[in-house]
Amino acid sequence: MSIQGINSGLDIPSIVSALVNADGAPKSAQLDRAENRAVTSISALGKLQSATSSFKSSLDELNDPDLFNRRFASSGDNALFTLSADKTAGAGSYDIAVERLAESHKIATQAFVDTATPIGTGTLTLGQGSESFDITLTADNNTLEGLRDAINSAEDNPGISATIVTDDDGARLVLSSGETGTDNQLSITVKDDDGNEQGTAIDPNAGIFDLVYDPDPVTGNGSRELNAAQDALLKIDGLTVTRQSNTIADAIEGVTFTLKAAQSAEDVLAGNTVSASVSVDAGASRSKVDEFVKAYNALIDVTKELTAVVAVGGDDKAPVAGPLVGDSTVRNLVSQLRAQLVNPTSDEGAAFSFLADLGITTTKEGKLEVDDAVLGAALNDDVAGVAEFFAGENGLMGRLTDVIDPYEGPANILQERVDNLNERLSSVDNDREALNLRLVKLEQRLNNQFNTMDQMVGQYNGTLEYITGALKNLPGVVRQSKDD
Repeated sequence: MSIQGINSGLDIPSIVSALVNADGAPKSAQLDRAENRAVTSISALGKLQSATSSFKSSLDELNDPDLFNRRFASSGDNALFTLSADKTAGAGSYDIAVERLAESHKIATQAFVDTATPIGTGTLTLGQGSESFDITLTADNNTLEGLRDAINSAEDNPGISATIVTDDDGARLVLSSGETGTDNQLSITVKDDDGNEQGTAIDPNAGIFDLVYDPDPVTGNGSRELNAAQDALLKIDGLTVTRQSNTIADAIEGVTFTLKAAQSAEDVLAGNTVSASVSVDAGASRSKVDEFVKAYNALIDVTKELTAVVAVGGDDKAPVAGPLVGDSTVRNLVSQLRAQLVNPTSDEGAAFSFLADLGITTTKEGKLEVDDAVLGAALNDDVAGVAEFFAGENGLMGRLTDVIDPYEGPANILQERVDNLNERLSSVDNDREALNLRLVKLEQRLNNQFNTMDQMVGQYNGTLEYITGALKNLPGVVRQSKDD
């Protein structure tokens, strides 16, 4: 700690501070410049990384042959049916009539007094078409409630759901098939604990036989059909298509119909139809081409911004340079991309060889622009040729990906540079910490030296006063009169 020079009269704190600042200023300024350069470069590389990442994503999405094979399917009345199509579907239009929907089977058993009255013990076999499973009724579950719960929780249940409906006659077990169509009708057969397969009036287990139901022909002790199983009936250009389900995927190759409702009886009788069409979905591939052009132009804008040299004011003022001006990494990236954009495809006999063949050209600013009419015509007339040009092993997107991968992929030149700059920042922090420590020690040394000097001045002043006083008191010394 420094104090004001009592003996010397010097401003020791100010002197020490000035000497310390003078010693540390050059190195501190050097570290500040290095830090600013690193931070600016990291920010600039971050912008470039963002632009290259977006560009790489647009390449990946366009480098997909299936993108150009997508189909657009439309229904003239989505309330009646919808449809979808995969790449195997051919383009075409159809007249559709939905005469009948597929429906699931629903039955109700004989009415019982209530849901909790015992109905007997034995084994029930419940069938749904060709599938079946068994339910065992014991003293613990031989009520409608117990039977309902046993059916719904059975692990081998193929999809039958059970509920209880209480009408004016009593409580009934209602079963619904989980599948539509006539091949999935429900059945219930019963065998009591004695092995009997039908009950008598005096049989103590007679109640269990009130659950019997046979759909063909419909028989049972009071059981009834609530909703008949029914197949869907669809007509395509007058051709009859009957299916078990309302989802029909095997009538037209690559096309799946989802039936929603049947036409009215009047429309069916009059032979009225609804249109359906399947076409190549040029809109999907067109949007990805637009995204590619937009991402490329954004990348070019970023590289120009980061490498620009802008004049400011008059001739006597230095221009403002971008943070990556003269950077070889940026220059190489842009040069390689532009080279691939103008290179023709290597496939002999290809329908399209250059981007210009698709209406995509380069402006004087080095960006891409699209002629909507030319690109639209190419997609409509030869979508396979467009797919071959853009996608696949020899497609333009693959070649551009090879260029961008070292900057964006696993090697990641840009991220490596960012990592090196971050290491440089860490080094600057370490150097600044070392500088501060050295300046603290210098300040302590200077304070000690100046304080020692001040003490010595005090000692010299004391010795001088002593000698002066002694000389004045020597014999024979004539004192000077105050008046002289």
